[in-house]
Amino acid sequence: MFYLVSVIHMLLAKRFDPTRKYSMSPQMQRGVRRFKDKMREGEICLDVPAAFDCASLVTNATSRHVAGFLRERNLSLTCHVVNGFGDFTSDSSTGLRELIRYCRTERNGCTSLPQQDGHTTDFHPFQTFTYALMGGIRPEQLLSDGETTLTDLAMASRKIHIDRIGYQDLGHFMFAVAYLQLDPDLTFMVNEHKLTVKQLIELGLIAHSDASEEPSVCSAFHLTEGLCAAAAKIPAMTHLLDEAQELLDRQLALLQFIGAMIHDSNENRCPNIEMAIELGLINPAKLIFLAGHLLELAAFAELLGYQLTLEQRNTIRYVANELNRDFADVLRYMYTSDFSFVCHFRRAITLLAEIELAKQEGRDLDTVDLSSYRADFDIAHSDYGFRTSMVGEVVFFGIENLALIGSLLRSLRYR
Repeated sequence: MFYLVSVIHMLLAKRFDPTRKYSMSPQMQRGVRRFKDKMREGEICLDVPAAFDCASLVTNATSRHVAGFLRERNLSLTCHVVNGFGDFTSDSSTGLRELIRYCRTERNGCTSLPQQDGHTTDFHPFQTFTYALMGGIRPEQLLSDGETTLTDLAMASRKIHIDRIGYQDLGHFMFAVAYLQLDPDLTFMVNEHKLTVKQLIELGLIAHSDASEEPSVCSAFHLTEGLCAAAAKIPAMTHLLDEAQELLDRQLALLQFIGAMIHDSNENRCPNIEMAIELGLINPAKLIFLAGHLLELAAFAELLGYQLTLEQRNTIRYVANELNRDFADVLRYMYTSDFSFVCHFRRAITLLAEIELAKQEGRDLDTVDLSSYRADFDIAHSDYGFRTSMVGEVVFFGIENLALIGSLLRSLRYR
């Protein structure tokens, strides 16, 4: 794995051709076939201790930087900390306390969280609510003001500005309204128009299907998460279950490419450079970016009751095991500007570990505690952390502008 991350770090990008879906060179085809055959041989077990060890490694490394992250006064960054570390504690503060700083009091006295109206507001509609819910913060849980619940905050935050890529950007919104169990007929004020939850979900899917531009991570991975949640948890949306399963399967196919590359590297003791280039994984940060989002998607899909084949389950566990065991090597090449990628990865591996433990103990998956992975940065310590650079700080949290990721995701356009 060390050889893999060393060479990937130096690779130049090769953009995907948007006219070809999953078109691969003969070498890559052979590598994927070998990997898929291996994934059908028998059940692979998730290495739970390795997952928790990796999560601790990430916590310790982050402890050197978290105070600076929170001082950025960037809600998108702060809610990613909550996504990766739950209702964390740091310097006598908590995740919830940090989030409430971005709220404001409306004329009617309600506390709201402004949507898409500057860097101190939600960058994507309801992104903060989704990451809080993923982090184990319950809908009925009181925020630090002692009066407002997460649901109250959502109900008071129903004025949304959609002015970037239109309705494609609603994956977080779908996930949040599903887990908050908001009425599908509840209305939102969207660019001065009244739209219901149900209408917004439908508009999000239509906009994604008709998009002519390169899809972003939100209109692919997060859209899938949102659709899976909405179809499974909102009775009025159950007619979308088959579409959600189909889109989930298409996203998880990407994980097979990543697994095949890692497997080929391990088998040959050197990286398969062509496979790495065709995937667009030019450095470890992009590897963690893709794997983290896909593993997170897979974990929540399993919690929501979606069916995963043996091949998919084994691929998820194989990729997670390999990255967990070698994350110390990966971390050597990551910068503070890559931090948000690691948040999704830590949420994913801890949730996969909790799911595995529930299965081993014969418990239903609805007993899985989403908050069990919360971090205490006050007791965490590490002699090393992420690399820092002036360029990294300038482009801090620039994941929406990664052209390589957009190129890769064009092959996953929702049809």
